[in-house]
Amino acid sequence: MTVKKMLVLACCLLLFSTPVSARSLGGVELPEIIDAEGVTLNLNGADVRKKFKFVSVYAGGLYLAQKASDAAAVINADEPMAIAMAWIRGNTPNADVAEAWKEGFGRATGGDLASINDEFSRFLAFFPEKYEKNDLFVFAYTPERGTALIYNGVEKDVIEGLEFKKALFGNWLGENPGDSSLENLKKSMLGN
Repeated sequence: MTVKKMLVLACCLLLFSTPVSARSLGGVELPEIIDAEGVTLNLNGADVRKKFKFVSVYAGGLYLAQKASDAAAVINADEPMAIAMAWIRGNTPNADVAEAWKEGFGRATGGDLASINDEFSRFLAFFPEKYEKNDLFVFAYTPERGTALIYNGVEKDVIEGLEFKKALFGNWLGENPGDSSLENLKKSMLGN
């Protein structure tokens, strides 16, 4: 075997034996990297979303091609990015979470969901009847496709349009996140 072939073999073995790294938060794991249509997105920041200051609900992370800390710029950017949620609190009914999504999208759109009503309905239909511990939801946006809705590694739908993406990312990064736990998550996602 030539030296060149041995180097190629060694590189392949190293590449395939290197585990994918993840960040552990609240007893669940968020990936350090997400691939969005061939664009590598790195974890910009992450934290745990809590309810009533003591109930851990999910770990959330923001993924960008380049580090960023300006919330408005991230929301409005028409470039690849993602948000991931690793569910911590098991056996959570979808109806409970759907209400929180309605509130978050309401804040992100200034109460005017009319322009994305159909997209929002598709978004709500994406989720399972019950959220279980370690469920991983990824919302990966690319300008060419829109927002891919990925549940435990399987793409379930793609919602087209920048306006929907802005509203979705505004749930976490908007000016009025809703409570102190979401404000802390927003700061952490932005690396602050």
